[in-house]
Amino acid sequence: MEHSPAESVQAIRNVTPPVLSQRTAARLSGLSRRQIENLVSDGRLATLQIGPRRMLSRCSFDALLRELQSHGIAA
Repeated sequence: MEHSPAESVQAIRNVTPPVLSQRTAARLSGLSRRQIENLVSDGRLATLQIGPRRMLSRCSFDALLRELQSHGIAA
């Protein structure tokens, strides 16, 4: 059963926690971890420090997915 990009994004929203590791964000978006790191350093992905880990805001990640989909990049 094929899913539309909007259904895929909704499925991710339903399963993902409010913060994501860079590794998880890379896996879910199809981008490399280095690309995720670059988006963080460019300020295009919001992060927060939780203990020793720097985590990505899910809201920021969802916005990135919408942007990628609008350019036909993400599934």
